[in-house]
Amino acid sequence: MKAKRTTVIGAVSAIGLLAGACSDSRPSAEAFAERVTSICAATQQRHDEAAKGFDFESFNPDTSDLASIVPLIETNVAIGREANRELKKVRGPEAEEAKLDQYVTVASQMHALGDREADAARRGDRAAFKTLIEEEDALVAELPKDGAFEGC
Repeated sequence: MKAKRTTVIGAVSAIGLLAGACSDSRPSAEAFAERVTSICAATQQRHDEAAKGFDFESFNPDTSDLASIVPLIETNVAIGREANRELKKVRGPEAEEAKLDQYVTVASQMHALGDREADAARRGDRAAFKTLIEEEDALVAELPKDGAFEGC
């Protein structure tokens, strides 16, 4: 009888562990927003630091040396990719995670465009560079901007 009771207790414990492992214990919307906002703020700070010293006022894709912007593009793409890796780890309510997936997907497309922008700038291909900037601007419009993504 003792062996049977141990088996039953063991089975109940195993079921409890499995149920706990399978439960959806997602963080709250507030915790999700706080984490996303924190990542976005830190990312923006890094972008701002990277841009220090670059003269945006006088940079003109029609006349400036395009190679001068390559290091900034490459740095910003690397910063963005790192942020995406952090954002992919964030858990929250399903609806918010769907927005996060959309954000990460669009941001990844922007990073790929950034790589192509840097290549075009390195080659001095002004037409390609400007076209890629326009494509990137169009992608920005696809990024979620509400809720946790307001500051991203």
